[in-house]
Amino acid sequence: MAKFFFMRHILAALDSGRVFKKAYSILLKVIAALIAVAGTALWISTWQEIYKLPDQYSYYYKGIIPAGFVIQLFMLALFYSLIHTLLLRAGAVEKLPETGYVITPIFAVTLKLIGEISACLFSFFGLAGGISIWLAAGNVLRAIGLPDLLSLGGTGFAAGLLTIFTGLLGAFASLVIFYYSPELAGVLADIAGNTRRQPLRAEAGGDEAV
Repeated sequence: MAKFFFMRHILAALDSGRVFKKAYSILLKVIAALIAVAGTALWISTWQEIYKLPDQYSYYYKGIIPAGFVIQLFMLALFYSLIHTLLLRAGAVEKLPETGYVITPIFAVTLKLIGEISACLFSFFGLAGGISIWLAAGNVLRAIGLPDLLSLGGTGFAAGLLTIFTGLLGAFASLVIFYYSPELAGVLADIAGNTRRQPLRAEAGGDEAV
């Protein structure tokens, strides 16, 4: 008769975190698949924009076509990095051990994932923008329909180097901040766990004394 009452098993799965781990892992895989589809479409459409560049910007940017090719290579690396990172984190979530906390371990992985994605984006905009400045005497990301998030102005070697440095610095800062945050959350969770266990030990000691 007990097998017909399924809520016990559902609640046990929720308490152990298995449901949340599986659902979140699937969500990350779905996001990775969406990025793959959207990234492919964006990459193809960007090629179309690159082939139009000589008619629109060749007067301003002499090396705009080589710069466009370099941006496309970095874009491939960006999409690969994002997709593979999401898939790796999806697998890591499924393999999380039981620690007595249900959401905290998943939240910790999420914070690291945010840092890794931010680092990928900062690296792309820094490297693609900086090298395009060197090749085309200007950041051509906006010319091909992409956001120019790290535009600092300027068209010389120093401007390109500064753009690259800003992107890499932003990537490093993202990793430090979002890797430190889950460690801090883990420390607070350990403190909370120790605080919760201390009264139980005190009660056990009092019972033994009696």
